[in-house]
Amino acid sequence: MSSLSLAEQRSALISVLDDDCTRTLRYGLSLGDGAELKTILDAMELHLRNQRNVIVDRRDFHTRVQELHETFDDFLCGIKEIASFCDFCETCMDSRLRDRIVVGTRDEEALKRMLEEKKLTLQMAIDICRASENANASRAVIRGSEKYNVSRVSQYKQGQKAVHLKEQCFRCGGERHLDKMACKALNRDCKQCGKKGHFAVVCRSKGQPLSSQKKKTNNKSTFKPSKQNLYRVIGDVYSNCASSCPTPQICISTTHPKGSSSVMWTPDLEQRQL
Repeated sequence: MSSLSLAEQRSALISVLDDDCTRTLRYGLSLGDGAELKTILDAMELHLRNQRNVIVDRRDFHTRVQELHETFDDFLCGIKEIASFCDFCETCMDSRLRDRIVVGTRDEEALKRMLEEKKLTLQMAIDICRASENANASRAVIRGSEKYNVSRVSQYKQGQKAVHLKEQCFRCGGERHLDKMACKALNRDCKQCGKKGHFAVVCRSKGQPLSSQKKKTNNKSTFKPSKQNLYRVIGDVYSNCASSCPTPQICISTTHPKGSSSVMWTPDLEQRQL
């Protein structure tokens, strides 16, 4: 804009102002038609500055603290922006910003390090807070990668366990043999089902152990009828397709949408409509 004429500079300025600022420039500021651009900008800044209360700005500055999840650089920019409206002198500006960082930071580790410095400057406070924030971020990344590695190790162990289970010998329950003839259960009898070729630990039979079966068999075989007491083991006598004992019947109870009912049933003789 410095290469433009004064009238063109004024026109360029008015083109970027809203209606309120344009009205203030024309009727609120005591400026002549030949005023330079710098004079116009200084007058506008003074006018806007008079619209604010310095006490309110300083109150905002002294109560500004770092918000939750706010980065240090955003916090630093925030206090610098407020400080620019507080009319602090140039000599004490750095010390005021330093004190606001110390009081307003949420980083306890950085605060401890700053309090350990007897001659803490603004730049030292900024460097300490930035370094602490970067260290915390890096530590979170490292801790996260360690958890990921532990998870991967756990998954690897589970995978190895699954592979081990798949490689289990189906005869003896141990590790799978490279030579099938080397299995010690190949010619051994199972104590569960009595079959040869596997141990009871891998037996798939759902019956009772062989020892119990033998025990029951032994109990049944203790009675050996002789010719004299043969009549004791006769349960029924048939003559001309007639039995001396009635055919047993069972009662079947059924449930249907209309209610429930019962019917007597003679097994294996005939079918009846329920």
